[in-house]
Amino acid sequence: MTTFNGHDRFNLVKATLCLKLKKEPCFIRNILRLLSGGMLVSVACVAVSTPAVELGDLQTPQTELQERLRGRSDCLGWYDFGKVPEGLTFEPAPEQDPLAETAGSLTGQRATRIFHGRFRGDVLDLPETGFTLSCWLKVNKLEAVDRDRYKRSVGGVMASGSGYYNGWRLLVSPGSSTVTFALGRPEGSECVSSSGFFTINQWHHVAVTWAENTLALWIDGTLRAETTMAVGYHRATTLKYFRIGECSQGTGVLDFEIADLGFFSTALAGETFEGLGNPDALLARRFAEFLQKVPLRSADGGGALRAEQERRYRRYFVPLLTLTGYDDSRAFRQAHSYTRFLVAGSYLRSGMENEAKKAFRQLAGRSSERKLRDRQVGVGLDVIKNGCRQSRCA
Repeated sequence: MTTFNGHDRFNLVKATLCLKLKKEPCFIRNILRLLSGGMLVSVACVAVSTPAVELGDLQTPQTELQERLRGRSDCLGWYDFGKVPEGLTFEPAPEQDPLAETAGSLTGQRATRIFHGRFRGDVLDLPETGFTLSCWLKVNKLEAVDRDRYKRSVGGVMASGSGYYNGWRLLVSPGSSTVTFALGRPEGSECVSSSGFFTINQWHHVAVTWAENTLALWIDGTLRAETTMAVGYHRATTLKYFRIGECSQGTGVLDFEIADLGFFSTALAGETFEGLGNPDALLARRFAEFLQKVPLRSADGGGALRAEQERRYRRYFVPLLTLTGYDDSRAFRQAHSYTRFLVAGSYLRSGMENEAKKAFRQLAGRSSERKLRDRQVGVGLDVIKNGCRQSRCA
């Protein structure tokens, strides 16, 4: 029977990296991150009696999350796009650019493209109880020189009040991929900004929260900027109306698309935005919880006991290995590969070389050359048996 000590475990890791080197270079970084983060240590230290993490209903569809948001009791207003949203009117600009209905980011989602002109509605001030803005946004370009011949680097998406001396406004600077949410002050606005995470010509989920004088900006489900202000919100006293599109007050004109805009009277939790804008992060946490509860393998006992422990160890991974419907998820692909890596090691410890070869083939992934894949598997097994002496990864 093949023995498997601590040195062999490290060789198994190195062999696995060899197998994935040509197919998926980022796999190396991911495994090393797991190793350096103590994942293998935590895997080896969990008691056998620890219950498995359930893998059913791992992820709520983004469209369902949108509907839940719409139905919240603290929703101040929700605007559906594609047509002129209820409660708003469209004021065309001198250029007479028409509105255009477009497809949004989510399945079945409708959006509106606006360039010159604006939607207009009742003034929307931030409640004392808190505030959240949530929307999907795609900025196509900024009009570099406006109709008054002013050069602009920042364009307005929406505003209520001045946005500079009172009220608030949402701005985008395409040249620096910067998103800014500003609160107006008599002496000039204070803002929270994030640069580098808002790619032009791509859909993004944008959210802003305001609570207890703390302003936070979320882009694609990740908190990108946060600031605490000494002074509270100044209600709109000039330009006392809400607008989407041309915001005036020194801002340029953006060509952009917008979908599913919601306002709330509380500061929503970050998990809400993560589920909408970065669902893979939630999946990654669930998979990490699952992998951290792998049953302990004891070094004590006879061969029959160890063989049963290995079988129980491999059975633990069945829910993840048989999970379907997540092939587009990077978190799933990484967790799935790492699980096959652990299963292959278990087969080797049990002396089940054919099953180990099969597991390594599955780990190596699809190859355009079957012979190359089989050769990689053979090399991997030789590396493990011979202490990695024959491997170029040594």
